Amino acid sequence: MGEKPSTAGNVYSYGIKLLVLFTGKSSNHESSTADLSFKIWVQLAFGPNVDQVLDPGLVPNNCSAVHSITSEARSYCYTAVLGVGLAYIVDLPDGRISMRDARGQSHS
Repeated sequence: MGEKPSTAGNVYSYGIKLLVLFTGKSSNHESSTADLSFKIWVQLAFGPNVDQVLDPGLVPNNCSAVHSITSEARSYCYTAVLGVGLAYIVDLPDGRISMRDARGQSHS
């Protein structure tokens, strides 16, 4: 807080935006079960429980193109996207990846 704007701040913001987009929750969302921060809430569900934090409206039920993809493949993709978002929101700016590296990871 109170720091000069930097690319590290941009990386953090981008990570938050990814998580907000895929969870459908605002960044000030608190889990109703344990008053967890948004970041911790996503981290706890990361991996095998990724479906617990995904926006249910992300994939419509009647989308035949998506239904041809296995649920394991969808889970893998969602986990990958949330993993990138979590990697961008490291607490200390010096621990965050550069914008150049962030761009490369987003296109992988």
